[in-house]
Amino acid sequence: MELTDFLLARLAEDEDDARGRLAGDAPVGTDGRRSAGSPERVLAACTAQRHVVDAYVAVTGESAAAVAAGIPFVGVDTLAAAESTMASMQLVAASTYDRVLRWYAEVHADHPDYREDWRP
Repeated sequence: MELTDFLLARLAEDEDDARGRLAGDAPVGTDGRRSAGSPERVLAACTAQRHVVDAYVAVTGESAAAVAAGIPFVGVDTLAAAESTMASMQLVAASTYDRVLRWYAEVHADHPDYREDWRP
């Protein structure tokens, strides 16, 4: 299982749980905002995290494990990529997204599918 697959599976579980809880009254804070544990806030957080995972996949075109292992992007000439400013920016973005995904995954470190090599 890749890091992105792991995160998307955990997000799906959180979303399913939140949607199931929507049948009841969601807790609301004293200021009228969604409380941290409300299904609406959980769904909003899942959507935000899913956007980050999608952006990572769009930037890298590969799995988190391949980028972390330094495997070159598919279809890109390694020499040309090294000489290209755009490719350099893409590598920086991939590295940044990789770190963010590892932070997200660490929340689920107690899950049996979590891998220690994903720790930030």
